[in-house]
Amino acid sequence: MRVCQVFGRRVGCCCFPLLLGIALHVVIFLTSDAFEEFLTSYIISAYPVGHVISTNTPTDDTLPWPPSTLFSPSSCLSGSHSPRLLVLVTCAPSHAAARMAIRESWGLSSHGNMVRFVFVLGLSWSSAEQRGLEDERVLYGDVLQASFHDTYRNLTLKTMAGLKWALSACPDVAFILKVDDDVFVNIPALLETLIGIEDGDFYVGRIHFGVRPVRTPSHKYFDQVYKFERYPPYCSGTAYALSTEAAKKIMTVALSKAVYLLPMEDVFIGMCAQVANLKPSHNARFAGGKSIPAWRYCYQHALTAHHVSPGEMRQAWRSVEHGSPCFALFRPYIHFGCSVMSLVENIEKHLGFLNADS
Repeated sequence: MRVCQVFGRRVGCCCFPLLLGIALHVVIFLTSDAFEEFLTSYIISAYPVGHVISTNTPTDDTLPWPPSTLFSPSSCLSGSHSPRLLVLVTCAPSHAAARMAIRESWGLSSHGNMVRFVFVLGLSWSSAEQRGLEDERVLYGDVLQASFHDTYRNLTLKTMAGLKWALSACPDVAFILKVDDDVFVNIPALLETLIGIEDGDFYVGRIHFGVRPVRTPSHKYFDQVYKFERYPPYCSGTAYALSTEAAKKIMTVALSKAVYLLPMEDVFIGMCAQVANLKPSHNARFAGGKSIPAWRYCYQHALTAHHVSPGEMRQAWRSVEHGSPCFALFRPYIHFGCSVMSLVENIEKHLGFLNADS
């Protein structure tokens, strides 16, 4: 009897750590990028595609459509010399520091001319700033400027100007990445991911679904045009990738004016994709609006990171450039660790231990 009691206690002592370990791994799996992608894909599969959202013309016919280009970089080389990936960075004219930070960090990652970077801007309100942009264009050759004033509500025009130029000047590229200027991009990991996608038509990023239009006039996302309760699924405008064929289909829908010209660029692209019968694909390694903790393994694992300052941009690139790649076996653990660190940082900011913009 005593032997059984002793044996039972030993089994109990052994089982508790085992059960604890199993429980931890279940939590890690349920918060992993693979599970997130599976769950999101399952939800998105319930949404219909090919539905014409609106046949009305844009509400403001004074807007230039399609946007005309003031000056642009040289066209891409063709054929086998064409870059595989074209990166369109939407940027404000005043964000010169952000442009330099990108040029000196992940913008250096050309991978033997496989990648090309172009900054897409509207018109500056300042004549001095406009002259500076023209000097920047001559010096670096990577600035595309279109003929509308650069405001948040004109972001859709900016994105469409970039896509229009890309499809005309770089028709042989395989992939187009649209990204904001405060986003860090892990170019080596992104290329590996995109080249692994076999489908010819794809539109991939961090998917938002079930989003309601904002009806408050003072809000930056105010929408008085869209009449339905929720937007169709769309990829976060912080960064998303398109195959060239998908970009052509989206541009065809946009130019047909089958969809309202909404100022929320990512919603507009999502609507055009839906009309073009393109379903967005979710990749959890696109950060979307989330911040990524400044831990080198987080930058190595993520494809994009949002809210990255110019100084952090260079630090993040050093982490990717000099760090070892993240093996697929360890990615769930890294994803979990980064999520925990991000949660801790948000709690610290909420409690006032960190500045809101740190």
